Amino acid sequence: MKKLLVLLFSFIVLAATAQKRNVVYLCFQPNNLGYGLRYDYYFNDIGIYGSLTHGAYTFSEGYIKDHTKATLGMTFLNRRKTIDTDYNFLSIGASYNVYRELEYDKTYNRAVFHPLAVEVGAGTLIKWFSVAFRYELVKSNVSLDIGIRF
Repeated sequence: MKKLLVLLFSFIVLAATAQKRNVVYLCFQPNNLGYGLRYDYYFNDIGIYGSLTHGAYTFSEGYIKDHTKATLGMTFLNRRKTIDTDYNFLSIGASYNVYRELEYDKTYNRAVFHPLAVEVGAGTLIKWFSVAFRYELVKSNVSLDIGIRF
């Protein structure tokens, strides 16, 4: 218990001294009604992010049950010249997809079911609030992210 309290206190001290370098997002994927979390950490003008989402697809050629996606990537900040606390950013990342059960027409493009994919995105940080979107290039999967900076 003592170690847990020390760890919790250390996290609070790091978060308090991080000068608003952390962002936590709620993610929504309209394609598969997926949901999840995303976390960003920023060093100066470059940041890293990770996300984990879960959903299920139904489409005319078949279905996918229990689709889980884990993503790691980088963000590149561009500070707005008019306001010192506001930024725009671009992101690029690699995602790993797990499909528990899938059924589809054999004529369907199999590249969509490959577990690895590249995603690109963009967003904005305005004071304590952030909005972003991400798009997987081959799979055409979209993620909408709404977050709080702290």
